[in-house]
Amino acid sequence: MDIGGSVSNGIAHFGGYVTSLLVLLAFDEKAERRRYFDIMLGLSILAGVVAYTYYLILITRLVRGS
Repeated sequence: MDIGGSVSNGIAHFGGYVTSLLVLLAFDEKAERRRYFDIMLGLSILAGVVAYTYYLILITRLVRGS
């Protein structure tokens, strides 16, 4: 995305966000062992990845014109 001469890489930012959530999930699983929190966090990560994948597919189709 071009914003006033600077470039923002949305995919890289989302990848970093998901990676940080996965690290939090792994740390919490090892240190705290809170089952319901871990299940909800894992499902939230999965839902975010699915929604973002769908968004990327729509953007790709729009750019390609198909």
